[in-house]
Amino acid sequence: MSFKTIELYGGAFEIQVPERFVDISHYRHIPDHQEVYIDPSGDQSIITELNSYQNVPDSDAITYV
Repeated sequence: MSFKTIELYGGAFEIQVPERFVDISHYRHIPDHQEVYIDPSGDQSIITELNSYQNVPDSDAITYV
């Protein structure tokens, strides 16, 4: 399986998804706080959502709860 790198939220961070996944925002409106990628030939999707901004150092962001 081959993967592609996707920049999320204007390049704030990146993820790797299978090549077959497509950005659904090319087909319908997606709110600015969400990123949605789907597998058009299957029943899989990847949805990321930012709910609120927290002023923490980048090194602590992944552990912030």
